[in-house]
Amino acid sequence: CRCFFIHMTAASILFALSSTALVFSLPRRTAAVPLLLTGCFMTLGERMVILGLDFTIFRILVLAGWLRVLIRREAVFLKPHPMDRIMLVWAAVCIIFGVCLYQSFGGFTYNLGQSYNAVGLYFLFRIWIQDFEGLRNILKHMAVMTAVLAGLIMIEWATGRNLFSIFGGVPEFTQ
Repeated sequence: CRCFFIHMTAASILFALSSTALVFSLPRRTAAVPLLLTGCFMTLGERMVILGLDFTIFRILVLAGWLRVLIRREAVFLKPHPMDRIMLVWAAVCIIFGVCLYQSFGGFTYNLGQSYNAVGLYFLFRIWIQDFEGLRNILKHMAVMTAVLAGLIMIEWATGRNLFSIFGGVPEFTQ
């Protein structure tokens, strides 16, 4: 059993390092943009495995976001909301049901990872997006990313070539 390995191309490592630097350097109102970019443009095949746990680039950026929040003490902006408790209970139920359903370590780690993604992202966005203007700013960035993604999909449709293959995890040519 290999306890640690990295399955990433040079392009995905560069993307991950650049995105992590952006998470730490951007102002709070745009700190979520690298996470959105990763969600839109990075394949899930690129990962680090530590003790059997998969850390995709997205999960690494969520961790970087939390380190930023702790270092900058940005969590003081977070006021408790009833939805916070609902989110935490939902995550716990998902993990427990995952263990009961799959009865395996793989099922547990899968549900733990999904809960980590959801809860981590939920609270980061709650901390970083404080008002309607912050939401509007993020939606503008998402609109641009969606347009770029649509263009890349059209290129793939026309040429049969998946440009995301430079990041690994997907074939260069589609069927």
